[in-house]
Amino acid sequence: MDFRNSLLIHDGQTFDSPWMLYGWELLSLERIKSERAVWKGLLDSGDFDGIDSDADGEHIRTDWWHADWVPITYSGSGDHHVLDLAPAAGGQFGQVFRMWHDDGERLLMGTSFADFLARYAGALASGDLVYSDDYEAIVSKDEL
Repeated sequence: MDFRNSLLIHDGQTFDSPWMLYGWELLSLERIKSERAVWKGLLDSGDFDGIDSDADGEHIRTDWWHADWVPITYSGSGDHHVLDLAPAAGGQFGQVFRMWHDDGERLLMGTSFADFLARYAGALASGDLVYSDDYEAIVSKDEL
């Protein structure tokens, strides 16, 4: 519900505005549908058959991609923060994790969208995330 409510307020961000979430684009509903269609096409064609991720399997499934995952950010090269609507047994419905399109790492970023945003806000407040003119995005200070 917290992600739904967020979409009702602002529906992501425009593509040409500075990418705000860890230097990634916060997707609009239209962009979410587009990115999901890409992943669904790959899943349905069998591209991920027999391929597991490095997810812990306790909180996040070890699937490479699951039909009930919703990409909510975009890195510009196929990577996403994902709203997990099919968590593993020890996970929480609606948790958020980061996934790379070409790497098996799956990192839990929040137990909900609200928790994900709260952690992000904390990183901004502490100075761990900063705006970069070079990247035209909010990025980790370690990337500068």
